[in-house]
Amino acid sequence: MMKIKLEIIHSVKLKKIFVMKHIYFFLSLFLSTLAYGQATDLYFSMYGEGSSNNKFLEIYNGTGSDMDLSIYKVELYTNGDTTVTHSLSLSGTLPAGDVYVIAHASADQTILNAADTTHTVCYFNGDDAIVLKKNDNPLDVIGVVGERPSSGGWDVAGVAHATKDHTLVRKPTVCSPTTDWSASAGTDENSSQWNVLARDGGWDQLGSHNGCSNAPTLLITSPSNNQVFSPETTAVDVEFQVTNFTVAQSGGDGYIVYTVDGGTPQDKYNTDPIHLTGLTQGTHTVELELVDNNGHSLNPAVTDEVSFIIASYTQVANLTDLRAGTLGDYYEITGEVILTAGEKFSSYLKAFVQDANAGIMIYDRHDVIDPTQYSIYDGITGLKGKLTEYRGTLELIPTVDPGPSSSGNTVTPQTVTLSDYKNNREDYESELIKIVSVQIDPDNDTQFQLNHNYDLYDANDTIVLRVIFTALEGKTIPTDALDVTGIGGEYRGNSQIYPRDENDLEQAQSIIKNEIPGLRVYPNPVTNGVVFIQTPDNEAKKVEIIAISGKTVYSATLDANGKIRISLEPGVYMIKVIERNKTGMAKLLIR
Repeated sequence: MMKIKLEIIHSVKLKKIFVMKHIYFFLSLFLSTLAYGQATDLYFSMYGEGSSNNKFLEIYNGTGSDMDLSIYKVELYTNGDTTVTHSLSLSGTLPAGDVYVIAHASADQTILNAADTTHTVCYFNGDDAIVLKKNDNPLDVIGVVGERPSSGGWDVAGVAHATKDHTLVRKPTVCSPTTDWSASAGTDENSSQWNVLARDGGWDQLGSHNGCSNAPTLLITSPSNNQVFSPETTAVDVEFQVTNFTVAQSGGDGYIVYTVDGGTPQDKYNTDPIHLTGLTQGTHTVELELVDNNGHSLNPAVTDEVSFIIASYTQVANLTDLRAGTLGDYYEITGEVILTAGEKFSSYLKAFVQDANAGIMIYDRHDVIDPTQYSIYDGITGLKGKLTEYRGTLELIPTVDPGPSSSGNTVTPQTVTLSDYKNNREDYESELIKIVSVQIDPDNDTQFQLNHNYDLYDANDTIVLRVIFTALEGKTIPTDALDVTGIGGEYRGNSQIYPRDENDLEQAQSIIKNEIPGLRVYPNPVTNGVVFIQTPDNEAKKVEIIAISGKTVYSATLDANGKIRISLEPGVYMIKVIERNKTGMAKLLIR
């Protein structure tokens, strides 16, 4: 398109010797090309920080000439760092009017279909700065190198933390790159160089861009195309932006005509969001068009449309059926589930429910659930929500608050050994369990710290005890063998358990002996093969080191406190010390 218009301009210049009527004819064509100018250099035209790994960058060549990309590179600076985290040196030639798309390798196939390459420079999370360089000099930026916004993203066009969970599209009026992010981001819709779209929006535009243009444009910024809303949704705002065209009932360039689901056309004389109400479950389509003051379509026509979906619930009888469901779908559990744990934090509610055969975590960050009306072991019937997964754990994001259906129920923890749980954690995820005969590595703490991980171990295995409930925070960490009750959890494939309070930590009924208070084994981890063993009584002692398999791999006798020298493979072991018929045990890490 850009090349055609440039050729027309050139042809006008060559036809100056034509007769006057021919000059007027070509002059009209020349004027039609004034809607498009030429950019001074390459610049970012789109940026996507969407769900999951749906991240991309688009670079636009509006210069009017084919550009050698070998002198350009894209750099990513993560977490406020001033040192480059990832860098991509471009190559090849970018034709005039074309774009170059870089995507995350695990992005949605729609993004990958438009991509010219995939690269780690798309490993950004909204608070990471991105720089386009030419001959190693900054040319265009998204964000500020050396800064990390506390909100998770930079504001753009008056939209809070818009570089996170949004798509940004450079306005068609932009003709030049800039290293001034404040000027680029702007403070409101009018001062910004960017249109801010909803998360995962604008994918249909990826792969092409019109820049340095004075032609009228119309862009729906929210909702994104095919966005799915909760079944509880009955109203949706359709937001859009208009450039190079004044929308007004009088004194402007024209107005907007829109339809909903192919219905009667409606006239709109401002750019305020279109507020749709009374919506039902299913797919809805909104079409918009700019028209002149006589209601006629522009030439060429300027239109945009969006389709979105209001989901419906799938009913399941129990949590086993829910866990077998499809991520992203909405479900109603018709049977009763029992609340086993939960706490409201500053910005979200985290709770766990289970029935006779399965459990699930409830994650509420929209204040749907009122936790004050619930007590532990209350029953809940008719729970509804969206099935999602986070770092390996299935979650239900609630859409309604059904309230308790019963109270005073009994849930008996399933008793398992540490190895049983670790090897079969999916069978116990989000359920109340009791792991028997284990010990806690205090990691130099004497009291539990919130959101801290502690190793929970026995002679054969180790998992993570994570403190996620404030009732356990600040409580003394036991050093004896324990039976630990808590919620079974997982994080990125690693088994965890979440005790609810100190009552979930009981002296082990099947004891791993720890009868030597003050037993010290150091350094731990062991890096040079030397281990010091110290007890308060400082008497003769027998020392054994036991592998995870249960096999004793080292044995020695000391006359008093002292050191041993070992040569073992790196790993986790148990060290057993016997002194005056008393036994103490501790975990030993060898690196």
